[in-house]
Amino acid sequence: MPTSAQSDKRQEQEKMRTPQLVRKVAAALVQLLPAIRPLPLGVAVSGGPDSVALLGALVSLADEYRLALTVLHVNHRLRLEADEEQHLVEVLAARWHLPCIVETLTPPEKPFGVEAWAREERYRFFQTTCVNLALHAVTLAHTVDDQAETVLFRLLRGSARRGLASIPPLRALGKAWILRPLLDCTRQEVMAYLHSQQLP
Repeated sequence: MPTSAQSDKRQEQEKMRTPQLVRKVAAALVQLLPAIRPLPLGVAVSGGPDSVALLGALVSLADEYRLALTVLHVNHRLRLEADEEQHLVEVLAARWHLPCIVETLTPPEKPFGVEAWAREERYRFFQTTCVNLALHAVTLAHTVDDQAETVLFRLLRGSARRGLASIPPLRALGKAWILRPLLDCTRQEVMAYLHSQQLP
């Protein structure tokens, strides 16, 4: 039988093999999610590097933390690459045998306020899907870089002190939650993880 010292050494070796980004996501899950398992989670995946890295990390943790993952994608049809990004997300979901729910939108005719419209539609979709699929939370892939950009943007916009608050890691979404497990991760860590896992 292995000794306690051998077991500790093996655990340390496993930890060293686990990418730093995955360790940070795991720590966020422990801190922010309830212990009830299995836990149904939606993963918002745009097709960009941050959300692909988050999906990869959650897939690698799913068995250990008993997560039931569903990929959520919103195609706003605002950019030429929108359909290509949707295809990428569907390919990744199929690769990991995960259900994938896609919402395709029709942009408003007037471009004024289109960012606010896109955000409102995303959150409406997330909230509706949480109800329909009984999801506990939807994970979003904001990083520490997004935190800094948000505070800087609000500062330049002249927000009052309350408006300078950073992005919260957990926030209510109707009866479900918005969860941001990458808030302690940098863009550099995201790119390093994608490279190490050979993810697009």
